[in-house]
Amino acid sequence: MIVKEYDNAQAFLDDNEAALLEQEAVSQLILYNAYQNLTAIGCKSCLFGIVQEEEKNWLYFCNVAPYKLAVYSAIQEDLNEAVSVLAEYLGNNHIVISGIDARYDICQEFMEQYKKQIPCTFVHKMGVDIMEIREVNEINAVDGLHRTAVLEEDKIITDWMIQYH
Repeated sequence: MIVKEYDNAQAFLDDNEAALLEQEAVSQLILYNAYQNLTAIGCKSCLFGIVQEEEKNWLYFCNVAPYKLAVYSAIQEDLNEAVSVLAEYLGNNHIVISGIDARYDICQEFMEQYKKQIPCTFVHKMGVDIMEIREVNEINAVDGLHRTAVLEEDKIITDWMIQYH
């Protein structure tokens, strides 16, 4: 496996945009950083690349200051070797990251390997689920009228607010 580093965001997108758009909800951080840096020629704080073996892309990544390293893989199988290759590459090139945004399994392996290269400590700050809206249900409006409340209704409105929470 090798790390292929791109000279700029445009070159990265030329090779990888179609693959990243297939799972846009999950790869959106990388896409966003690439789109935001399309005009940055020779951006010293931008790093875009992939970890590949022959023609198979195992990982897509970007490190754009001041953001965290973003890593994405469409592959669900064991990624330990690919993640180790990336961590060693970043460490050997003295690329210091401010954190990592990736799947849990990728984060765990990366942290173990990266701290062997660059002395550091990682702290789990936040875990998230990425949800995708695939269908929108039409909601019918309720019957009734909209009006401004009057002062005499303050007690009932207060009760409603308390019940709502």
